[in-house]
Amino acid sequence: MGVFRSSFVGSLLLRAVSSPLNVIVSLLVMALPDCLRLTAESRFVPDPFYLGVISKPTQAFALMTQVHMIIMEAFPTSSAWTAANFNYKWVVTLGTIMVDASPVIAFTFLRAIC
Repeated sequence: MGVFRSSFVGSLLLRAVSSPLNVIVSLLVMALPDCLRLTAESRFVPDPFYLGVISKPTQAFALMTQVHMIIMEAFPTSSAWTAANFNYKWVVTLGTIMVDASPVIAFTFLRAIC
């Protein structure tokens, strides 16, 4: 009976951690093209769905909305924050991104100094 309880609690904990983590990562992935569209104007090629004059304000609004949703997803649900109920999913997300990006950063740094 104890094994069943621990596996059940483990699956609930895994579900509680992975669901908001998926939301944060998917919002980051959707925000990347919006950010690149606003910052890399020289490389932008309009497609058939280009909005013309209102393209930049639309992209800026979408980026601000995604950043707001990421911030709101990272906060705990209760207003009394403690170490036990604080939402550490953004720390896991940033840690994973840093670990994944570290070979690229190291290669770029070594290429610059050699």
